[in-house]
Amino acid sequence: MRTFVIGSKNLSIGVLRCLVDQGHEVLGVITRDLEPEMKVWHEQLGHKSLHEEAEKLQIPVHEGINVNSEICKELLRALKLEVIFSCFWGQIIRQDVLNIPRLGIFNLHTAYLPFNRGSRPIPWSLIRGQKFTGLTIHRMHAGVDNGPIVSQIKVPIDPEDTAGALYNKVCAAGILLFQDTLPLYASGTLKLIDQKEDKATYHPRGEPFGGQISLDWDLNQQSRFKRALTFPPFRAFRNSPNLLGEKPKAYFVLESNLKSITLNGTNLKYRLDGIGNKDLRNEIKELIMDIKNEGIKVNLALNRMYPVHDVFMNGAILFSVSNIKPIMHWEADKTIIQPFRYENGLLEIPAICITQINSINDLFIDGSLRAVQENRDIFIPLVFSKEESLEDISQEIIRCGAEQLTFTDVYHHFDTEYEYISTSSL
Repeated sequence: MRTFVIGSKNLSIGVLRCLVDQGHEVLGVITRDLEPEMKVWHEQLGHKSLHEEAEKLQIPVHEGINVNSEICKELLRALKLEVIFSCFWGQIIRQDVLNIPRLGIFNLHTAYLPFNRGSRPIPWSLIRGQKFTGLTIHRMHAGVDNGPIVSQIKVPIDPEDTAGALYNKVCAAGILLFQDTLPLYASGTLKLIDQKEDKATYHPRGEPFGGQISLDWDLNQQSRFKRALTFPPFRAFRNSPNLLGEKPKAYFVLESNLKSITLNGTNLKYRLDGIGNKDLRNEIKELIMDIKNEGIKVNLALNRMYPVHDVFMNGAILFSVSNIKPIMHWEADKTIIQPFRYENGLLEIPAICITQINSINDLFIDGSLRAVQENRDIFIPLVFSKEESLEDISQEIIRCGAEQLTFTDVYHHFDTEYEYISTSSL
C-alpha cells in the first residue's frame, strides 16, 4: 500500500517500522521532532526521533508543517495515498484532509474508546479510577476521537501504576495491536465499528484540574491524582493551598472592578465535547479581547462549556465567576460553594448574590463554623444587586469582624507551587 505517517514519539516509530517490515511503501512522514518541547522526550526520556528514523530509511521528512494547510493538501494529493496513520498529533485534522487517502486517515489513540476522548487520556483513566485503559485504532472523522473503530486492546491498570508507567504499557500494547491489524488494510477485510456515543467521555485540552489536588477529594482520589500526574516530562501535581493564617477562618471576597461579559444564546450552545468550531471560538474571543491577566464575571454557569474554558485559558483569563447563587437558595441549604478548578484547570470562584445586607452576618457565622469543622479556610465571594453598594457591604463586613479579600487574592492563593519529580528517578 501507498502509506504516510503523521506523528511523534516512540509509538510513531513503531508504526513506521511495522509498515516497512510488512512491505508497504511509506511515501513520507510529517513530524514535530525539531520543536523545542520535544527535546526532553528525546534527551531525557529516551524516545527515538521519527525524523531521524525516516531519514535512515530514505523516506521524505516534512517537519513543522500545518496538516490543514494548502501546501500539505497539495503534497498529500500528489502522492495518491491509500492510507495515512497518525499518532500523538495535536492538530484537529479537517475533513477535506481526511478525505485525501483512499481509505482515510487512521489514528492510534491511547484510550479504550469511546472512553477518554480528547486530552491526556492516560492520566484521566487514573483520575477517574478506571480498572483498565487501552489503545484504539480508529478512522478519523472531523471532531475529537469520534470516528469508527478498527481494533482496540484493553490494558489493565495496576494499583501502583503511575501515568508514566501506564503510558509505556499502553504504547507497547499498541504497537503489537498495530502489527496484527495492519494486514486487514491490504487484504480488504477491514471492518469499521461505530462508537457508542452514549458511552463516550471527553476531556478538554489543558492540565487536569490545573494539576491541583482539591480539598474536597478523599485520600484515594488524591493518591490516584498524584499517580496520574507522575508523568514526565509533564509537571507533577501541586497541593491545595495552605491556611492564610494560623487558624482556619471565613473570609469575605469582594472586587470593585471585576469585568463582566455576556454569553449570547443558551447554555447548550457552548456545551460541546470539543473546543468548538472557528466561528464559535472567535465569538468568545471577541468578548474577552480587552481582558488579559484578569478575572471575569460571566452571565451563564460554565459547567461543561469546554469551548469557553479553552478560549479563557488560552486568552490569559485568570479565573471566572459564573456559579452565582442567589441568597434565597443559600438560606434553604446553607451551602457555601468553595473555589474549584474545571477539568482544564480554569479556576472558578463561585459567588453568592447579596440582595439584603443583613444576610452577611449569618453567612459569616456559618462560614466560620464550617472553617473550624473542616480545618480549612472558607471563602465567601459576594456579588451584589444594584440596590446595595460595595461600600455598604464592606462596612457590614467590618461590623461582623470579618476580613475581606479580593477575587484576585483568592486566585493567587490557589496558584500554588508544583511538586518536583525528576525524570531520572523514574
